[in-house]
Amino acid sequence: MGDLNEPLLARAIQEITGATGKRDFTVEHPIDIMTSSKMFDPFKDKMIDDTVYELHLSLD
Repeated sequence: MGDLNEPLLARAIQEITGATGKRDFTVEHPIDIMTSSKMFDPFKDKMIDDTVYELHLSLD
């Protein structure tokens, strides 16, 4: 009869039957994120002190 993957035929069948060939991929029950790759960042939850200190060292 015809290739159902052909866009015009698929659209015509959709108009006749009222059904679409596409599925709805909406997530009904989304999950909470428990972990992330950002958790393993060495600077996570850390403060960086970039103050320059003058050190007077003597080896006497």
